[in-house]
Amino acid sequence: MATIGKNVYNAACISCHGANLEGSNLYGNVPSLVNLKDRIDKPQLIKTLKNGKGVMPSFGTLSENALNALSAYLLQTEEKNNNKDVAATWPYPYTFGGYKRFIAPDGLAAINPPWGQLSAIDLNLGEIKWQVTLGNVDSIKIASIAQTGTENYGGPIVTAGNLIFIAATTDSKIRAFDKSTGKELWSAKLPAPGFSTPATFSKNGKQYIVTAAGGGKIGQRSSGYYVAYAL
Repeated sequence: MATIGKNVYNAACISCHGANLEGSNLYGNVPSLVNLKDRIDKPQLIKTLKNGKGVMPSFGTLSENALNALSAYLLQTEEKNNNKDVAATWPYPYTFGGYKRFIAPDGLAAINPPWGQLSAIDLNLGEIKWQVTLGNVDSIKIASIAQTGTENYGGPIVTAGNLIFIAATTDSKIRAFDKSTGKELWSAKLPAPGFSTPATFSKNGKQYIVTAAGGGKIGQRSSGYYVAYAL
């Protein structure tokens, strides 16, 4: 029988911290919550849950009862009532177990390429206007596949000049595409994967594109760079 705290954890926390509280590097070094009671007390935990910390967002929208139940579960202080778990069970045989990556033993996706794509969708027609492979695993050489694509984390931006800029890929590149055709027009190497959405700004009449090249997810190298390019 699951407690309220366990149910709140399954709904709000399991996708990052895992089914067994073990943590993950999928979203950027998410820490383990095993034996959390040895590292933090309830007031500190409630404050962190309400305000967020690092890559963890705020869960301030949770009710006080839900926050208290969750903290009791994480700190292993859940109260018992007549030797039965406190209230509210999940009435279904399944719970969300977190995001699972379908990967082969070498760490690459266990499906045929392309492993990442950039798509332009005509929202008026509900149709894909164009779709191109995004990113490349340079260590893979397959005669029939010019570009493999990669996992990508981050979105694109579109400029008034009809250019699409996107980083997002594990090959540590930022790319520019033609908005109308999807043709790749330019690329540049970043110090680490740009798992972010670029931004654009102007200064002294010149336009710039900037992206955070932080890496860190899914075993990729980390860095503290922001990289800007002049158009």
